Amino acid sequence: MEYDYLFKLFVVGGGGVGKLGLIRSLKGNIFDEEKTLAEILGLGFHLSMVNIEGKAIKLRIFSIGGLDRFSWFHSSYSKGLVGVLLVYDITRRETFNHIPTLMKVTGHPDHPNITYMLVGNKCELENERAVSKEEAEQFAQQNGLLFVETSAATSLNVEEAFKRTAANALKKIQDGLLIHAPSKAQQRRRPPQQNPSPFHIFVYPLSFLLLLLLFLLPFSFSFTSVFLS
Repeated sequence: MEYDYLFKLFVVGGGGVGKLGLIRSLKGNIFDEEKTLAEILGLGFHLSMVNIEGKAIKLRIFSIGGLDRFSWFHSSYSKGLVGVLLVYDITRRETFNHIPTLMKVTGHPDHPNITYMLVGNKCELENERAVSKEEAEQFAQQNGLLFVETSAATSLNVEEAFKRTAANALKKIQDGLLIHAPSKAQQRRRPPQQNPSPFHIFVYPLSFLLLLLLFLLPFSFSFTSVFLS
């Protein structure tokens, strides 16, 4: 499908806040379908399309769990990053208290041209609320974040969260503040790239395998201990 811009977004937050649910709700997928192995390990990759001001924008979305424990991931994969959705569960205060740590790990405020969106998820559980909307709004204003409350279960404001993040990034591009997310038309005008060297051909697959092994290592130790006991 043709698109005008390709945006990379990170969706980060504590365990069980609904990161994957938000993405599946955006894509119109079944909310409770089974997770893939990568998603179980805390790393998901998703694609979605949105339209903003007549521009077709392709979203490349990474859902990341435990990002504070894998800060190296951000430095390795943040090239071209235009937005970060910081997700917390409105019924669990500890997930809200964890937001400043996630902000620091993802580069706030050292990268002012990246759009940060604070997302209070599970707002359908109003009777179990532990973080008031007013407190979250004040925190967002004090830290220069966009803010919205969502419900992945009902899809309330889910599309708005992603579209507002993308719209803010698009405005920064149009204002000349963000230059590392070229349009597809601009990419087509670039001179042809040279063929990749043998070094890159081997290094990239090896890097992916190393990433997978680092995620699987704790599970292998756990399995071994159970088997030997």
